[in-house]
Amino acid sequence: MCGSCCTKSPISILPHEDFTLRALADKYDVKYSSYPGYRVYDLQNRIYIALSYVIDTNTGACPFLSGNKCLIHYEYKPLICRSFPYVPIKVSYHIIPELKIIHAKSEYRISLLCNFVKNNEDKLRELAEKTNGAILHVIFEEQIRSAIEMDSIRNTLLNLLSTLWRRNDVDIVEDIDTGAPVVNLYDVLRMKFPELPYVLGINKILNRIT
Repeated sequence: MCGSCCTKSPISILPHEDFTLRALADKYDVKYSSYPGYRVYDLQNRIYIALSYVIDTNTGACPFLSGNKCLIHYEYKPLICRSFPYVPIKVSYHIIPELKIIHAKSEYRISLLCNFVKNNEDKLRELAEKTNGAILHVIFEEQIRSAIEMDSIRNTLLNLLSTLWRRNDVDIVEDIDTGAPVVNLYDVLRMKFPELPYVLGINKILNRIT
């Protein structure tokens, strides 16, 4: 593990991952901070709801990176870390007010920040052209599987938010400038859906560290 992905690119994570990483930071006495990525505004409760987060890497690296090793590699890895170097270059959020639905769609590429990809770029391009890209799904099978899981969970969370919208528990609009507080989507949802940690598979780790 070279750790290059932990130092050279923004680390975008899902809301429940931010919640979990904060708990792990307390356990390991790590100085962790993050900031909202994409957010929407809830007119009813007068809050912003953060749909994604970005780990603050102002120190030049992920706060869980020690040398070139990840402190939580065997305990909990965000999906963006598991999918690297197959990473989203764009995540588009679509809000449909008339149906009270919000969903997301992602576009991916193989990142040249990965040393293996960078050192074998020409060969990988040649193989991809010969196989119409199929070989990449073999080489990066696990990473692509993690990316698919990431998109699935992202839309699971958005589907639950849409359910609250249709129940009139929230009233979602695009991000507007109000100066209102920002609330993690996971915090919004877990109050209404107490089974959510089990759905997301984070119940065991949260029980161990909290």
